[in-house]
This record gives sequence, structure tokens and C-alpha cells, in this order.
Amino acid sequence: MDSAPDPDALTALLKPRNIALIGASERAPHAAALMRNLFRFGFPKERIYPVNPRYEKLFDLPCYPSVGAVPGAVDLAVIAIPRDGTVQVVEECAAKGVRAALTVATGFGEFDDTGRRYQAELTRIVREHGIALAGPNTLGYLALECGAALWSSPLPERLTTGPVSAVFSSAGLLNLFLNTAADRCLGFRYAIAPGNQVGAGFTDYLRAAVDDDGTRVIVAVIESMSRPEEMAGLLELAREREKVVVALRLGRSRKGGRAVTSHSGNMATSGAVWDGLFRQKGVIPVDNLDQMLEATALAVATPEPYRLPGSGGVGIVTISGGDCSFLADICERNDVDLPEPTESTYEALRRYFDKESFNGNPLDIEELHWANRPGYLECLETFMRDDNFAVVCCRLNLPKSPSDRLAQLYRESTAVLRRGGKPFVFLSRASEQLDRSWFEFFTELNVPLLLEYEKSLCAVRDVLALSRRRAGAAAGAAAASVAEAAETEALRPLLAGGEASHATVRRLLRAYGIPLAPEHLAGSREEAVEAAGEMGFPVVLKVESTDLPHKTEAGGVQLNLASAGEVAQAYDRLLEDVGRNAPGARIDGVLLQKMVQGVAEVIIGTSRTPDLGICLVFGLGGIYTEVLKDVAFRLPPLGLPEAQDMIREIRTYPLLAGARGRPKADITALAEAIVALSRLALDFRDEVDEIEFNPLMVLPEGQGVLAVDTLVRCVGAPDSAGGTVRPERSEAKSKGAVLPGGD
Repeated sequence: MDSAPDPDALTALLKPRNIALIGASERAPHAAALMRNLFRFGFPKERIYPVNPRYEKLFDLPCYPSVGAVPGAVDLAVIAIPRDGTVQVVEECAAKGVRAALTVATGFGEFDDTGRRYQAELTRIVREHGIALAGPNTLGYLALECGAALWSSPLPERLTTGPVSAVFSSAGLLNLFLNTAADRCLGFRYAIAPGNQVGAGFTDYLRAAVDDDGTRVIVAVIESMSRPEEMAGLLELAREREKVVVALRLGRSRKGGRAVTSHSGNMATSGAVWDGLFRQKGVIPVDNLDQMLEATALAVATPEPYRLPGSGGVGIVTISGGDCSFLADICERNDVDLPEPTESTYEALRRYFDKESFNGNPLDIEELHWANRPGYLECLETFMRDDNFAVVCCRLNLPKSPSDRLAQLYRESTAVLRRGGKPFVFLSRASEQLDRSWFEFFTELNVPLLLEYEKSLCAVRDVLALSRRRAGAAAGAAAASVAEAAETEALRPLLAGGEASHATVRRLLRAYGIPLAPEHLAGSREEAVEAAGEMGFPVVLKVESTDLPHKTEAGGVQLNLASAGEVAQAYDRLLEDVGRNAPGARIDGVLLQKMVQGVAEVIIGTSRTPDLGICLVFGLGGIYTEVLKDVAFRLPPLGLPEAQDMIREIRTYPLLAGARGRPKADITALAEAIVALSRLALDFRDEVDEIEFNPLMVLPEGQGVLAVDTLVRCVGAPDSAGGTVRPERSEAKSKGAVLPGGD
């Protein structure tokens, strides 16, 4: 569904006042499960209307022959019949004035031509009548706030209400997650599997969770969704409302897609862009349901995850020396900050251990908790109060089920840790098959118990990062375009229709404050020689042609020209090479550009993804772009802190920051250029398909950046090979760059 359903219809779907169950039966598995789940979670029995022409009474309730025969208005129709009768029933619902519907049948658009025809009919009906329809091809959904447990399969016995809302593209994965979460004492507000998204889609359900005051944690498994470009706004709104979002993205590889001209487009796979969006919006990304479960359990048990300590790393207490090395290895490979205690803490702890030296973090307490309980508790409190630790993780004895002795140990430990005024968790070493009574015990203590070191410590790392990015994100809200409105409107017609001239592209960059390397467009050899003398040597020559997106391949670039004679010879050679290698290419002149020496060459650019629309890409140039794919992605608009975070994300960031005696690059100017590009991309989203600076030369700190190689790919321009677009590109490479690029 391309547009959002009517808000009243969506309310009828997720907060129904009454429900008609069409196809009701005490023997059909799906229909019977739906009815039993409604009874179990307390939906008022008198507001449930079974519909089946074969019965007069079902579940001790009056049964009606059709939805039209139900007295009064019906908020929600739940359709539990095979696909072949579904279209007719939805038409009957429309005639009745039903505002919302759920159909759990399969075999529609996901199945065969007949199913696709049925789904098209359903789409037509719900659009014409404004019905919010969930499904088809789903097990249903849970809206437990009002007791609407509309799940067409038995629900876990221990499933309860709570602060979690789940939106999963896969009903099967959601069914599994509900079972595992119930074992961990995690409760739900909403749990929704959108199915084929005919009348209400993933985005609508996500918005409902974001808007729900009782939801503190949102878990999402994302494969496809309606109106995906709304996702960034919803994730930002969730962060503003301090809701933790944990997400698993399915289908991360590029599937088919168009040919792209820019390097940015070639690197912008769907998965990579989603990773960038999640980081940008404070989402906790996970790779599987095990990680999702631990992150959810931690977020649920952390009262204010957005207000965790602003500094400090993770402190770990364990009862095994072998665990210390194990934990240190896990933390190092997962970038979990594991600082040493302060010297005063170390000295205070020393008196409890009968040996020359001991690990400070992770801290092995050995048998202290049994041999000297008061000493252990003092040791634990000292460790907890160390300012180097923002979060403390504790691993004590954890057999299959708790004993009174162990329960007392955990109670005393919790009381001491709580006095430290910072978050703490208990850990298990592996994904152990613990008795549910452990989770009930820790729920009563209001402390998270996380299973298995690696995924648990990653969850701690990610939740800790939420609060530290929030302040920067709030400060990074993008302002209005840096370009004057009059100039933006004057440029728009110059970019429409596909071909952007050299002058137009330069005017566009100047409007957004993106500095250009000194240059001159020459129409003759003599003009080129004269301009080079005025500009100063060395210079570069490159052919100016909208037919040649990559001019080096056509022989259209001549580098490092150090004299007037070299410029004259290079001018003639360049035109000869282009004429031979690209016959018929239109030539608009020869561009002279000053060779620029900088600290580094980087690539910044925009591309379009099929699901999230415009994205930004940043990375170092040269082999770092082509071979290592060391790049970061974000969605516009960006503020300065977000752009700076994007720069720091790449693995080779230390090269920009001045590692090993290198000069430090002007990172502030680079971030400002990324922000300007993000605004430009949004302002001209209808005219410009891609824009790329490769390279953008980053000068030493305080000296700015210079664009020396620009590609602008306009919307709708036919290329010379009869394709869909023709880009404009001006291209040059800098001789003195520390990290030379290639094209």
C-alpha cells in the first residue's frame, strides 16, 4: 500500500471496540486459536461476534450467518477462511461499513497468478472504501493493551503484557521470538506481522509503536515495508521519545538494480545504507534473534537507557581466572571499551587478594564471595564506584535453578551494586538452559540477566552508545538550505532535462558553499597556455564533455604540467586521444585546474537506493574506495555532529586524524562539505539523481577542502549509449596528494 490508511481505520484495527470473527469454528485450528487467544487476554466476550452460516451458536456466543447480519457497527472483521472466498467477504465488510480487517489466509501475491489477482482485488476494495486491512499471508497481530490477541496459532503460556512492541516482516520469526521472549519474562504491547501489506503496512505499525505511550522498546525485523522513506523520520521520532529500537534487517544484498555511473552508486547496497541509517538514528542493529533477545532484555531492564553515564567503559567482575582472558578477547574484537580501574581502586582492591598481582578489569574475585562475604561486598562496591566504569557486568555462580543460598548472594550483590548509582547487569557465560525461575527471580530484583558473554557485552556496548549519541544528534538537526531560495529556484530549470553544463555545476557548488579548486575553461591552446601562466604551475588539463563520465579512460586527462610548453603539447595530445578513443563525443572545451596538494583525497557523494531513497556516502579515495570499500552511509539531511560521526566511522579515520606523525586533516571543513551536500541532495531531489566529489581534497587543519573532481548525474537524461541518463563530470587528480585517487 503506497499511502497511509485513514487514522480512524487504523485505530479500529489496533484498538477495536468489537470484533466479528468470520469463519468462526471450534474445530478449525486457526479460527479456534483466534477465539481462545481473545478470551485468554481478556477481550470482552460480549463484543465478539462469531460469523459462520453453519452454526447458530459458537463458544457460547450467538453466531451470525454473515457480517451483514451482525447487529450494529463492526470495528474489525477477522477473516479466517481460505483465500478463494476472501475477496467476496471483504466486499461484504465494505458494504457493512467495517473500518478494519485482518485476513490470515495465505496464497495471495506471494504464491501464484491467481493469488496475485486476488490480492489486486483486495487492494482495490480497501483503497476505495478506506479499510485498514492487515495481511493477507500472516498469523495476525497482538494488541494486548485492549486484549486483541489476534494470533491464529496458540500463544506461549507465559506470554504477558509489558513494554515491548514488535513489528516483524516474518510471522514465523515473530512466533519464535514471542516464545523465547515469554521464557525470559518479557512482555508485549504490540506484536505485529504485516504480511503482504495490502491495506496497512510495516510503516503504519511502526508508527503505532512509536506513538504508543506504553511502549519503551521497539523490536523490528525488516524485509520490506510500505513507504520506506518515512523510516528515517519514525526512527528519529522514537529517539526523541527515548524509545529503544532494536532492528534486524533481512535481504541486505543488492538484488538486481540499475547500472550506476558513480562509485557512490556502486557501493550503496541496501544493507550498507540500512547500517548507516541505524547508526545515524541510534538504532541497535543485530544480526540474529539471539542478539535481539539480549538487547531487548537489557533495554527493558534499563529504566533510562538514554541517560546513562556520559563517559567510562565497561567493568566486569567474574569468578574465574580463565574467564578474564576470554572476556578480554571478546571485548577487544567487538570494540567494547574495557578500561583499567583507577590506581586508587586498584590499591583498595589489593588487600582482598593474596597474590602479587591480579587482573583489574575483568576482575577475578575467585572464591571471595563465599570465603569472605563482607570483603566481597566491599570489593564489589569499590569496583562499582570507579569513575572509569559506566556499566558494571557481574558473573557469579549460575546453576540450572536457583537455591536459597544463591538467591541471597544475588540479593546482597544487587543491593550493593545499586548503591553505585549506575547501571549493572548479571551475565552467564553461554546460552545456558536455565530454569525460568531464574528469570522470574531477576525480574523481581528488577535487574537484567543476560545470556552468553559475546552477545550480552555487545548489547551493553550498544545500549551505552545510545545516550552518548543522542546529545550530538539533537545538536545536529539540519537547518534550512545554505543556498538562497532565489538561487535554488534559478538553478532548478538549468538542471532539469538531464544535461548540466560546466557553468551550471560550478554555480550549484558555489551556491552551497562547496569550495572549488582554481580552474579555467579554455577554448583554444593559446587560451590554455595563458590561463596556466596566470594560475601558476603545475596544472592539469581535462576534456570537458557531458558524453564522457570517466574521462581518464578516453585519454581526456593530462596531469602534472609544469610549464607553458607542456601545457601546449598536452592540449593537442588530449584532443587527439579523445578523438581517437571516443569518436563522436561532444567537446565543450578543455578545463585547466590547479594541481592541489592535500592531506588526503576523499569521496563524498549521493546515490539512490530502491528502498530508502537518497543516501550519502563518504570514504577515503583511491584504493580505500575501490578495494577496501571503507565507506560510511547516511540519509539526508545531516547536521554537523552527524557528519563528524560519519567521518569517524570509517576504519581509516586515523589517517585523517594525524596518525603516526601525519598532518591532521581539516575534519571540520570536511564535515561542513558533507552537510552542504546533504542539503543540496534534498533541495534538488527531483532534478539530480547522483552527485559525487571524487576526489574532494582535504587540506591541513584550518585550510579547508577543495572539490577537484565533480560528477553530477541529472534525472532523465539519455546517455550516449541509449540508456537512461547522461552525467556531467569534470575530472582531475592531484599530484601531491598523500592518498592518490584513480579513475
